[in-house]
Amino acid sequence: MAMIGKVRRMHHRQKKSVREIARATSLSRNTCRRRLNFDPPCRPNIDPGLDAVLVAVSLALEGAPPSGRVSVEHVVNVLARLNEAPPPACAATTLQAKTPPRADTARYDRLRQSAAAQPGAGEVDHA
Repeated sequence: MAMIGKVRRMHHRQKKSVREIARATSLSRNTCRRRLNFDPPCRPNIDPGLDAVLVAVSLALEGAPPSGRVSVEHVVNVLARLNEAPPPACAATTLQAKTPPRADTARYDRLRQSAAAQPGAGEVDHA
């Protein structure tokens, strides 16, 4: 994506031709043309209005670090989460397990006891 931006900047801001861009970047002219015609994926339709933006900023500031700095990307992310559709409700199903799960916690206790009985294999404190 960085090269796409570089090619587009050279063409639109610096007014360079495709041939000049190809020489400067070591890309073929066809590749430069593709980069110039590239349309980035469109953003979701976010038209929240000022109130939603203010809510997103206040929510982002609530969870701000002690420095109080919040990036624009963070605010945009909060705004997108506010505008996204709610997750679907859990679907009721009639699926049943053929065999019930076996939770044998006593097995783990036996394994811990056998491991503790071995010399030099006591529990390790990782803290």
